[in-house]
Amino acid sequence: MISTQVGGIGRVLEMKLSDALNVRTCGDLIDNLPECYCVLGKSAAMGFLHEVALGCGECGGPTDDGDEDDERVIRRKGLGNERTFRPVRGVAALTEKLVRIAGLVSERLVKHDMRAAKWTLKLKTTDFRITTRETRTKETGKSRHIRSVKSIVAVLKPLLLEAIGEAEAAGTPLEIRLMGVRSSDFEGQYVPLARGQTTLKDVKFKSASPPRPRPTAAPTTAASAPASPGESTGIDGADVDPATLAELPPAVRADIERQLALWRKSRRSAPPAPSRRPPPKKPRTLDAFLAARAPAPVPPPLPTQVDEPAVEQITSMGFSRRSSIAALQQASGDVQLALERLLS
Repeated sequence: MISTQVGGIGRVLEMKLSDALNVRTCGDLIDNLPECYCVLGKSAAMGFLHEVALGCGECGGPTDDGDEDDERVIRRKGLGNERTFRPVRGVAALTEKLVRIAGLVSERLVKHDMRAAKWTLKLKTTDFRITTRETRTKETGKSRHIRSVKSIVAVLKPLLLEAIGEAEAAGTPLEIRLMGVRSSDFEGQYVPLARGQTTLKDVKFKSASPPRPRPTAAPTTAASAPASPGESTGIDGADVDPATLAELPPAVRADIERQLALWRKSRRSAPPAPSRRPPPKKPRTLDAFLAARAPAPVPPPLPTQVDEPAVEQITSMGFSRRSSIAALQQASGDVQLALERLLS
């Protein structure tokens, strides 16, 4: 039995099996199971191929939706149906096709006891342009998963009318030759988290290195150190009135006189502040501009030697002299190679 005849083995998996492992039949799959295991590892695809090789596989193909032994997880990702028909246009005719295809999807959902909340409408026009539109049910809770024909048509009909309106606005009526309906996001597909269980999105990762200690301020002392040259002493001697200083108490007057002495000392020893003005630029005269060195002239290219007999041989075949010389230069003087370049 050819491997592509097994439900769930499509073109991509077929290319992996045939190109990498030289597996084209189920018999080849049994003989090459160790090689498949080395390539695919412990994946859902390997488990599916193992079941197919033993003749106990399920249709639907491999899946990665959770643990295969967990019955709470639905393995199917989507379920749908599509039909090709003669070109149809008009709201009534397209709605009739939608109802028929929605009925087929509803029967499959009832057969598998499934309900879906996400729906996709696929349309192919007569010029083979395919468009898909997705929507979700507006209800919340358990009622958002549906499977009846009436509910499916109520969800997808606005998408169909939207496509018809866009086509009419563009001046080309919508004419459909294929329509498909697909359902996904099934009820019970995602198992809710247990109480207190978190995911990686809820975890706030912390830095591995400890935070750097902040520098502490040096303790202040009551006694003030003598001021260095150029450093502010906290008092401006120009603002001190001698008459007011004489009326102050002796202790306060002594402290102010000490600060005045430091202020006078800093004024005497402070270096002059450097000038921030940039030096003036020298004016550029016209003579200096004309005396500037002119760029050296570029010497003309040396004339290349031309093989006149070869050029005449090529031009006799109908080519121009310029193209013949260029082809000979590219072919390093080889006439046969130059002709091949001109003919290519």
